[in-house]
Amino acid sequence: QNHASFLESFHWQEFEGTVAETFQCKVRNQDSSGARLFPCGLQATSLFNDTFSIVDDFTDEELPLSKQGIAWETDVKRFHNPEGYPGLPGMSWLFQRFPSIISEELGVQTEAFAAWVRPSFSPSVQKAYAWILDHDLQEGQTILINVNASFPITNTDARKMLVLATTGHLGGPSDGFE
Repeated sequence: QNHASFLESFHWQEFEGTVAETFQCKVRNQDSSGARLFPCGLQATSLFNDTFSIVDDFTDEELPLSKQGIAWETDVKRFHNPEGYPGLPGMSWLFQRFPSIISEELGVQTEAFAAWVRPSFSPSVQKAYAWILDHDLQEGQTILINVNASFPITNTDARKMLVLATTGHLGGPSDGFE
């Protein structure tokens, strides 16, 4: 995510909600049916789309996850859907390409999108996925994690990891489970 081709493959005006008159991205402007990708480019078309659920093994209850607060508020506010969204003809929208991640209502203002397109400062990419709501995991508690692995990494040197972490008293990462 910090590779030059990734960082340069977007059109800032499209992130701000303007439909450019011509294709501005060097790659990934159209889908296989010829519909125009909005927004275009690698940043918008390589969205991490694995999904997870966490189940308490004892109660068999799925723990509620929230994707609110995973992106910087300033990042979310700088993205806008274009006028006429989602009714513009001939377009392929994020919610159509990534329905399990992007809501039609929010489009580019979905926090998962804002978090994903923020460049990583290092070769390792680690992004927040969700918060477990109203449930503290206890020492010795067994949980089951269900993964729907949709994000392709075949033919690359990439690997995926799921990291469970706690936050410290000031909201930042903790050294480990407390």
